[in-house]
Amino acid sequence: MTGDRRPDLSFFFYGTLRDADVRRRLLQRDLPAATVMAAELPDFAVRHVRGAVYPMLLAQRGSRAAGLLAAGLSRREARVLDRFEGDGYRRVSRTVRAADGSQVAAEVYLPRPGMRADIRPWDFAHWQRHDKAGFLRRAFGG
Repeated sequence: MTGDRRPDLSFFFYGTLRDADVRRRLLQRDLPAATVMAAELPDFAVRHVRGAVYPMLLAQRGSRAAGLLAAGLSRREARVLDRFEGDGYRRVSRTVRAADGSQVAAEVYLPRPGMRADIRPWDFAHWQRHDKAGFLRRAFGG
């Protein structure tokens, strides 16, 4: 197995990548259930990007951003995720709290300066019901 294929990265997904359909289309595989669990990122809130249906993280002391911890992603998959997130986000390592109580270092996409947050919290369930179908069409052509 090459170093590029070694599954050794964990990611914290707080937005559209929490959705299994989005991950499947992007990564071309299902992540095994044992490698994905609920998690939260302390001192951040999930907000709408102004004028968009997708979110960004906003530093907010005392808040907790809900999301998923996904372990075992390859470096190739990390590059795919970087391209998907685009120039508006930068990937950094942060400590997240997994549902089992453990503290885990994970890759997180934070907005670059200039990205504007809407005052509204971003709601994953609302996005799935109302915006997911259009998002999939725009992002993946179908």
